[in-house]
Amino acid sequence: MHVTYRRPDTFDYRQLDPEAPDADLDVSQMECEAVPHGIPGWQCTRPTGHPDDEHRAVFGQLGDGPPEAVAIAWTDERTRP
Repeated sequence: MHVTYRRPDTFDYRQLDPEAPDADLDVSQMECEAVPHGIPGWQCTRPTGHPDDEHRAVFGQLGDGPPEAVAIAWTDERTRP
């Protein structure tokens, strides 16, 4: 697994990071749900079968950042779509 983005801890919980990847949220409720190995508490919120191998997880209702902001993004050979 390789982390490609992690939201900086220095941001206010309402602040958006202009360097963050697009959330590419799944509107059909059919999320990929891959999990980053060794980083508990996150799952991919992109659509099932997204066209590349980067998984992304948004804050949602966790409260540690804007709900639709990407908290972490990663690639993982084991979970390639």
